[in-house]
Order: sequence, then C-alpha cells, then structure tokens
Amino acid sequence: MKITSITFNPAELHALALSVENQIQRELAAIRDETTFGRAVDLKTLKDLHNKITNRGGN
Repeated sequence: MKITSITFNPAELHALALSVENQIQRELAAIRDETTFGRAVDLKTLKDLHNKITNRGGN
C-alpha cells in the first residue's frame, strides 16, 4: 500500500512544530554550553543558524 497523503489537524500540526522548535532550542543550548568549556563558537552564527532553521531569516 502506497501512502499518497497525510492529513494533520491544526492542533497536531502546531504541536509538531513546537516539538521541532523545542528540539532545536535544546540543541542550540547544548552547543552554547560547550562554548563554556573552550569551544569557540560565535553566538551570532548560532543565532543565524537558528533563524534559518526556524525560517525567520538570517539577520
């Protein structure tokens, strides 16, 4: 059987989007924590990455 479409109700889709954004926030927080231990990561670069992933632009 081939799946040709998937239907989400708005509440399910919103919950899924929040889940993805929360995971991204956790990953970015972990990267920021690593900077405390000597890894030099530019915070503007992290912010730009987050904005691109969440489709908010890069500036």
